[in-house]
Amino acid sequence: MTQKKVTLLLVDDEKMNTMILSRRLRKEGFDIDEAGDGQQAVASVLNKHKPDLILMDLMMPVMDGWEATKQIKQKFPDVKIIAVSAKVDEEFHTIEQGFDGFCAKPINFKVLIKKIEQVLNLDSAA
Repeated sequence: MTQKKVTLLLVDDEKMNTMILSRRLRKEGFDIDEAGDGQQAVASVLNKHKPDLILMDLMMPVMDGWEATKQIKQKFPDVKIIAVSAKVDEEFHTIEQGFDGFCAKPINFKVLIKKIEQVLNLDSAA
């Protein structure tokens, strides 16, 4: 049985964070696209292809994750987006604003994988 590869879009202005996370997620079998800010993320989703899930940093230059998520959800309300932030008190607000999940920085990789599986309804036992 062939299983479709899950595509994630990592959106973060911290290149080192993106590089490390991208490498680890690829080892887990995910296809990875990257964007350095919210504006690039919106352009990527509109012009390339819609990812299965977006990991969206909230605080970035040019366009923050809040605005990028708003624009993406207007066009693609079904796209799944997990907010990523060091400000854990923002978790409640992210759900109010249409995010599908929240992951605190610094990222605990095991927690992130569980959150991705939960948001995408992936059965890790399959």
